[in-house]
Amino acid sequence: MLFGKFIGKYYLRYIYLFIIGILCLVCVDFVQMYIPEFLGKVVAILDGETIVTDPNITIRNYALGVVIVGAIMLVSRLGFRFSLQSAAHRIAARIRKEMYDKAVQLPVSYFHENPVGNVMSWFTNDVSIIADFLSL
Repeated sequence: MLFGKFIGKYYLRYIYLFIIGILCLVCVDFVQMYIPEFLGKVVAILDGETIVTDPNITIRNYALGVVIVGAIMLVSRLGFRFSLQSAAHRIAARIRKEMYDKAVQLPVSYFHENPVGNVMSWFTNDVSIIADFLSL
């Protein structure tokens, strides 16, 4: 039940960032399949297996295709990283705010029973681990 509450409270709020990240990752995986195809055609031309009238233009076209695929992969990977890390940091900031709001409401006796160092480690280490987990 606690995990379901966590999903509804944090994941669903930033679901659009997770969807963007997944779509960017699928785009990278789809587009990078063209690089071996382009390189295979260039090798076939250089080995003489494929007869072309002007090999420089054809090789240049395949090289341009590889550059375009590389640019698409760059943009998609950046989108993937930025969207997932943005969601992770937003969730971590929200958790920290909720933890702070809860800590302010706690009675002074709570801090006598629990050392302040432990409470501070919850705010820094534990939330940072959650952010690292979410951002892959």
